[in-house]
Amino acid sequence: MTSRRFGSTELLMQAARAGQSRINCGLRALLVAFVGLALLVAGILVGTVSAAAENGVGASTPAVANTVGSSSDIGAGQRPGKSLPLPGIVVATGVAAEGAEAAAGGARQVTVLGRYTGGVDAYVGKPGFNTLNLPKSGTGRWNWTRNKRFIDDAIDRGDEIRLVTNPNEPLYQGGNTFQRELRYLQDRGYTWQEQGDYWNAVPR
Repeated sequence: MTSRRFGSTELLMQAARAGQSRINCGLRALLVAFVGLALLVAGILVGTVSAAAENGVGASTPAVANTVGSSSDIGAGQRPGKSLPLPGIVVATGVAAEGAEAAAGGARQVTVLGRYTGGVDAYVGKPGFNTLNLPKSGTGRWNWTRNKRFIDDAIDRGDEIRLVTNPNEPLYQGGNTFQRELRYLQDRGYTWQEQGDYWNAVPR
């Protein structure tokens, strides 16, 4: 009888020890998991603080100023130095601006007006010179509406308007196209000035 009691007691003690061992193992696993979570949170915080420090978040930072070349070429809000180009921003140069002007309304050139024979015909096809050279018949033939638009376009572009026939010489009584061009220029507020062997139409 006594031997049985001792056996039962021993079994209970072994069960108790086994349960305690399982509890200890569970606590150790929980502690390891907690430490791992704490390290993960600490790593995230350190990374956030570092990024904030690099970006100057929360710190007093100077105003951003564009940096360009020499100090003589800069304006307000800029300082000399070098800067990396920002994506999506195109810096317009004089050449680009001229290209945009040419695309918008045509590049500025010299528009030639005067009697065709012995005057305008000498400039037809020459680079930089704009002449009206339309057929007298057929599709696209000359008419005063096209002629007037030719002058309007030259004025809108800011062309130099060169008169290669003397505008001060008497014209024959019946009139001609050049005479109409001169009257139209006067209606648009222009007069002319002699420049050697030609005349420039200039605003009054």
